[in-house]
Amino acid sequence: MSKTSRTPFRLNKAISMIVLIAFINLGGVFTFLNISKQANIKFMTKNILSRLEKNLEDYEAYLTKTLESSIDILVKNEKLAEIFMTRDRDALYSYSKELFDHIEKKNYFTHWYFLNTEKEGTCFLRMHNKELYGDKITRYTYKRSIESKKLYSGKELGKTAFAIRAVHPWYYKGVHIGYLELGIEIESFFKNLKRIFEAEMGLIIEKSYLDRSKWNSVRNEKGLRDNWNDHKKFLLVGKTTDDTELINLSEIPEDFPSEKKILSISRKNGTHLMRGVLPLYDASGKKVGVIYFLKDVSDVFSKLSGQASILMIIIFFFLTILTFFMVYFHKHAEGQLRKYRENLEEMIEERTKEVKQELNARLEAEESQLKAVKLTERSSKMASLGVMAAGIAHEINQPLNAIKISADSAIYKSENEIEKLDENYLKKLKSISEGVNRITEIISNMRNFWTLPEDNESSSIDINIAVEDAVNLVRSQFKSHDIKFHHKKSMKPVKIRCALAHLEQIVVNLLTNAINSIRSAKKEEKFINIETVENRETAIIRVIDNGIGLPDITIDELIDPFYSTGKSREGTGLGLAIINHYVKKYKGNIKTENNEYGGATFVIEFPLIDI
Repeated sequence: MSKTSRTPFRLNKAISMIVLIAFINLGGVFTFLNISKQANIKFMTKNILSRLEKNLEDYEAYLTKTLESSIDILVKNEKLAEIFMTRDRDALYSYSKELFDHIEKKNYFTHWYFLNTEKEGTCFLRMHNKELYGDKITRYTYKRSIESKKLYSGKELGKTAFAIRAVHPWYYKGVHIGYLELGIEIESFFKNLKRIFEAEMGLIIEKSYLDRSKWNSVRNEKGLRDNWNDHKKFLLVGKTTDDTELINLSEIPEDFPSEKKILSISRKNGTHLMRGVLPLYDASGKKVGVIYFLKDVSDVFSKLSGQASILMIIIFFFLTILTFFMVYFHKHAEGQLRKYRENLEEMIEERTKEVKQELNARLEAEESQLKAVKLTERSSKMASLGVMAAGIAHEINQPLNAIKISADSAIYKSENEIEKLDENYLKKLKSISEGVNRITEIISNMRNFWTLPEDNESSSIDINIAVEDAVNLVRSQFKSHDIKFHHKKSMKPVKIRCALAHLEQIVVNLLTNAINSIRSAKKEEKFINIETVENRETAIIRVIDNGIGLPDITIDELIDPFYSTGKSREGTGLGLAIINHYVKKYKGNIKTENNEYGGATFVIEFPLIDI
């Protein structure tokens, strides 16, 4: 066979192979697009359900806040309280009717109760059902309000309805006269939710939490069909649509899901419908049902189908051009490909550098902005704390002075036999006087720290001696809490420039924090070690304990004046803020970490001075 006869054969074979490969690739792309489309549909519908969940939480929070604000206003209405005190139910209803009509129309409120004190535990008047009263109230929100002695709100299931409720203790001229309760039945604002969420909804409750006879009575009053037997376990208690085919109870799992769940995606009359549920919990945390969502997601399918069609056309066109290009410009393509291969690594490297530089610049800007915001917040807190400290000192000192004068006067009279007192009584009076002195000293220290200029003169201080002095102030606490203490100090003086009182305060606060941490840990073996050493140009004070350790937060959050390291939140949270203030004043530095003993290690560094 001649060379000229072999060339067309080879060319035709190459073209056939290229075309075959192109169509195989086209089929693979079609399969990939279909799989990708299904994954995107699942992802986007989950996002839709997540948004519905978030919107519902936000709307519930808004309604709860509205309830709490309204009931807070009602308990301050003296005229309302005066009528309630007369126990004249008709007069109370007449006075409250206009108020109830107003808040019902404006805020969708459906329930208003006047409840007797917990001693009776009964309902005095229902504004939404005047003829029903005197029954025992056992609702969870009512019980929690009684226990906490303050406003309590939450979702709660009654015998026939599910509502958001708020219960507030009611006082008149300092006397507890009862409770006020406001409620919004969820079904009453379902239509508004439909408009907000652009979805049909249904409220589905487990029948074991409902009363069969009362449900039948309510349905008869409203002229509705008794749907109690539509499902053996669930009951549809509210919905936004009259189309019974849209809400399918049979597809809901027998055990209500604990998280949001997509039940199905179906097509009806050219419309794609997503069905999903969100778990429904009452105020006590009990899962009582689900909220059923029916959402039109046709736009998702339309968008994805349109994108897939456009992408298929582009790919087909591209493969056709590519086939033609490979057949007639093979050599040219190889040359261009070789050229691109040579430059690709360099281009990627350059672009990577540019991206890194842009990213680093952006991160630095964001970090600077975040630091500025935190600094502003801290400055605001510190300023507020200064004002608060002065106010507290002024307000508390006056009654304290009166207490001390009375106690000291009685002690003086007894000791000088003017009015002789029992010895135990005299001891208690002295204890009161000493306690007042202690409180006055604490308040004075707090006020002086936050409101007065610091005039302590700094001098050359040996940290070994200063630490020993500070330890002596808290040594009795080591013994009382059975804490082993050891001070490892440098063999030679370690000098820094600082006010002695300030350095002692730093050490006392560190040791006090360590003691409180160890008390919270409740370990059999308890110890605190403190080291005072020097390292080149730095003086180091290291405090090590085996307490509860430090939380996983930044040092800036830890030294915030409103933060306390104690699990029980003992103390004011000022200790570390005071330490940080003085450490920075003398150009020092604070480091913290959790140690191998389970506790915390605090390291304070100061610049050394020449001896």
